[in-house]
Amino acid sequence: EKNKIINAVFYPIMFVLIIGLVHLIQFVFSLDFYWLGIYPQKFSAIGGVVTSVFVHGNFNHLFNNAIPLLILGSALFYFYKPI
Repeated sequence: EKNKIINAVFYPIMFVLIIGLVHLIQFVFSLDFYWLGIYPQKFSAIGGVVTSVFVHGNFNHLFNNAIPLLILGSALFYFYKPI
């Protein structure tokens, strides 16, 4: 059971760490990743559907998205093992 819980939280934690690392790089190097977001009615910005997940406005925004991602992601991997 303990191993099942550890396996369930592994991927959500890794995903949150990657998102946090992207935001930390953006913060430390004063980069602006706004162009990775979603722009409505612009087909050229279709890549933003994938990359916008990694872009956050500030650390508060990142934290507020990380908590539900960890909880719901862990529940997903715990209860639906085939995923």
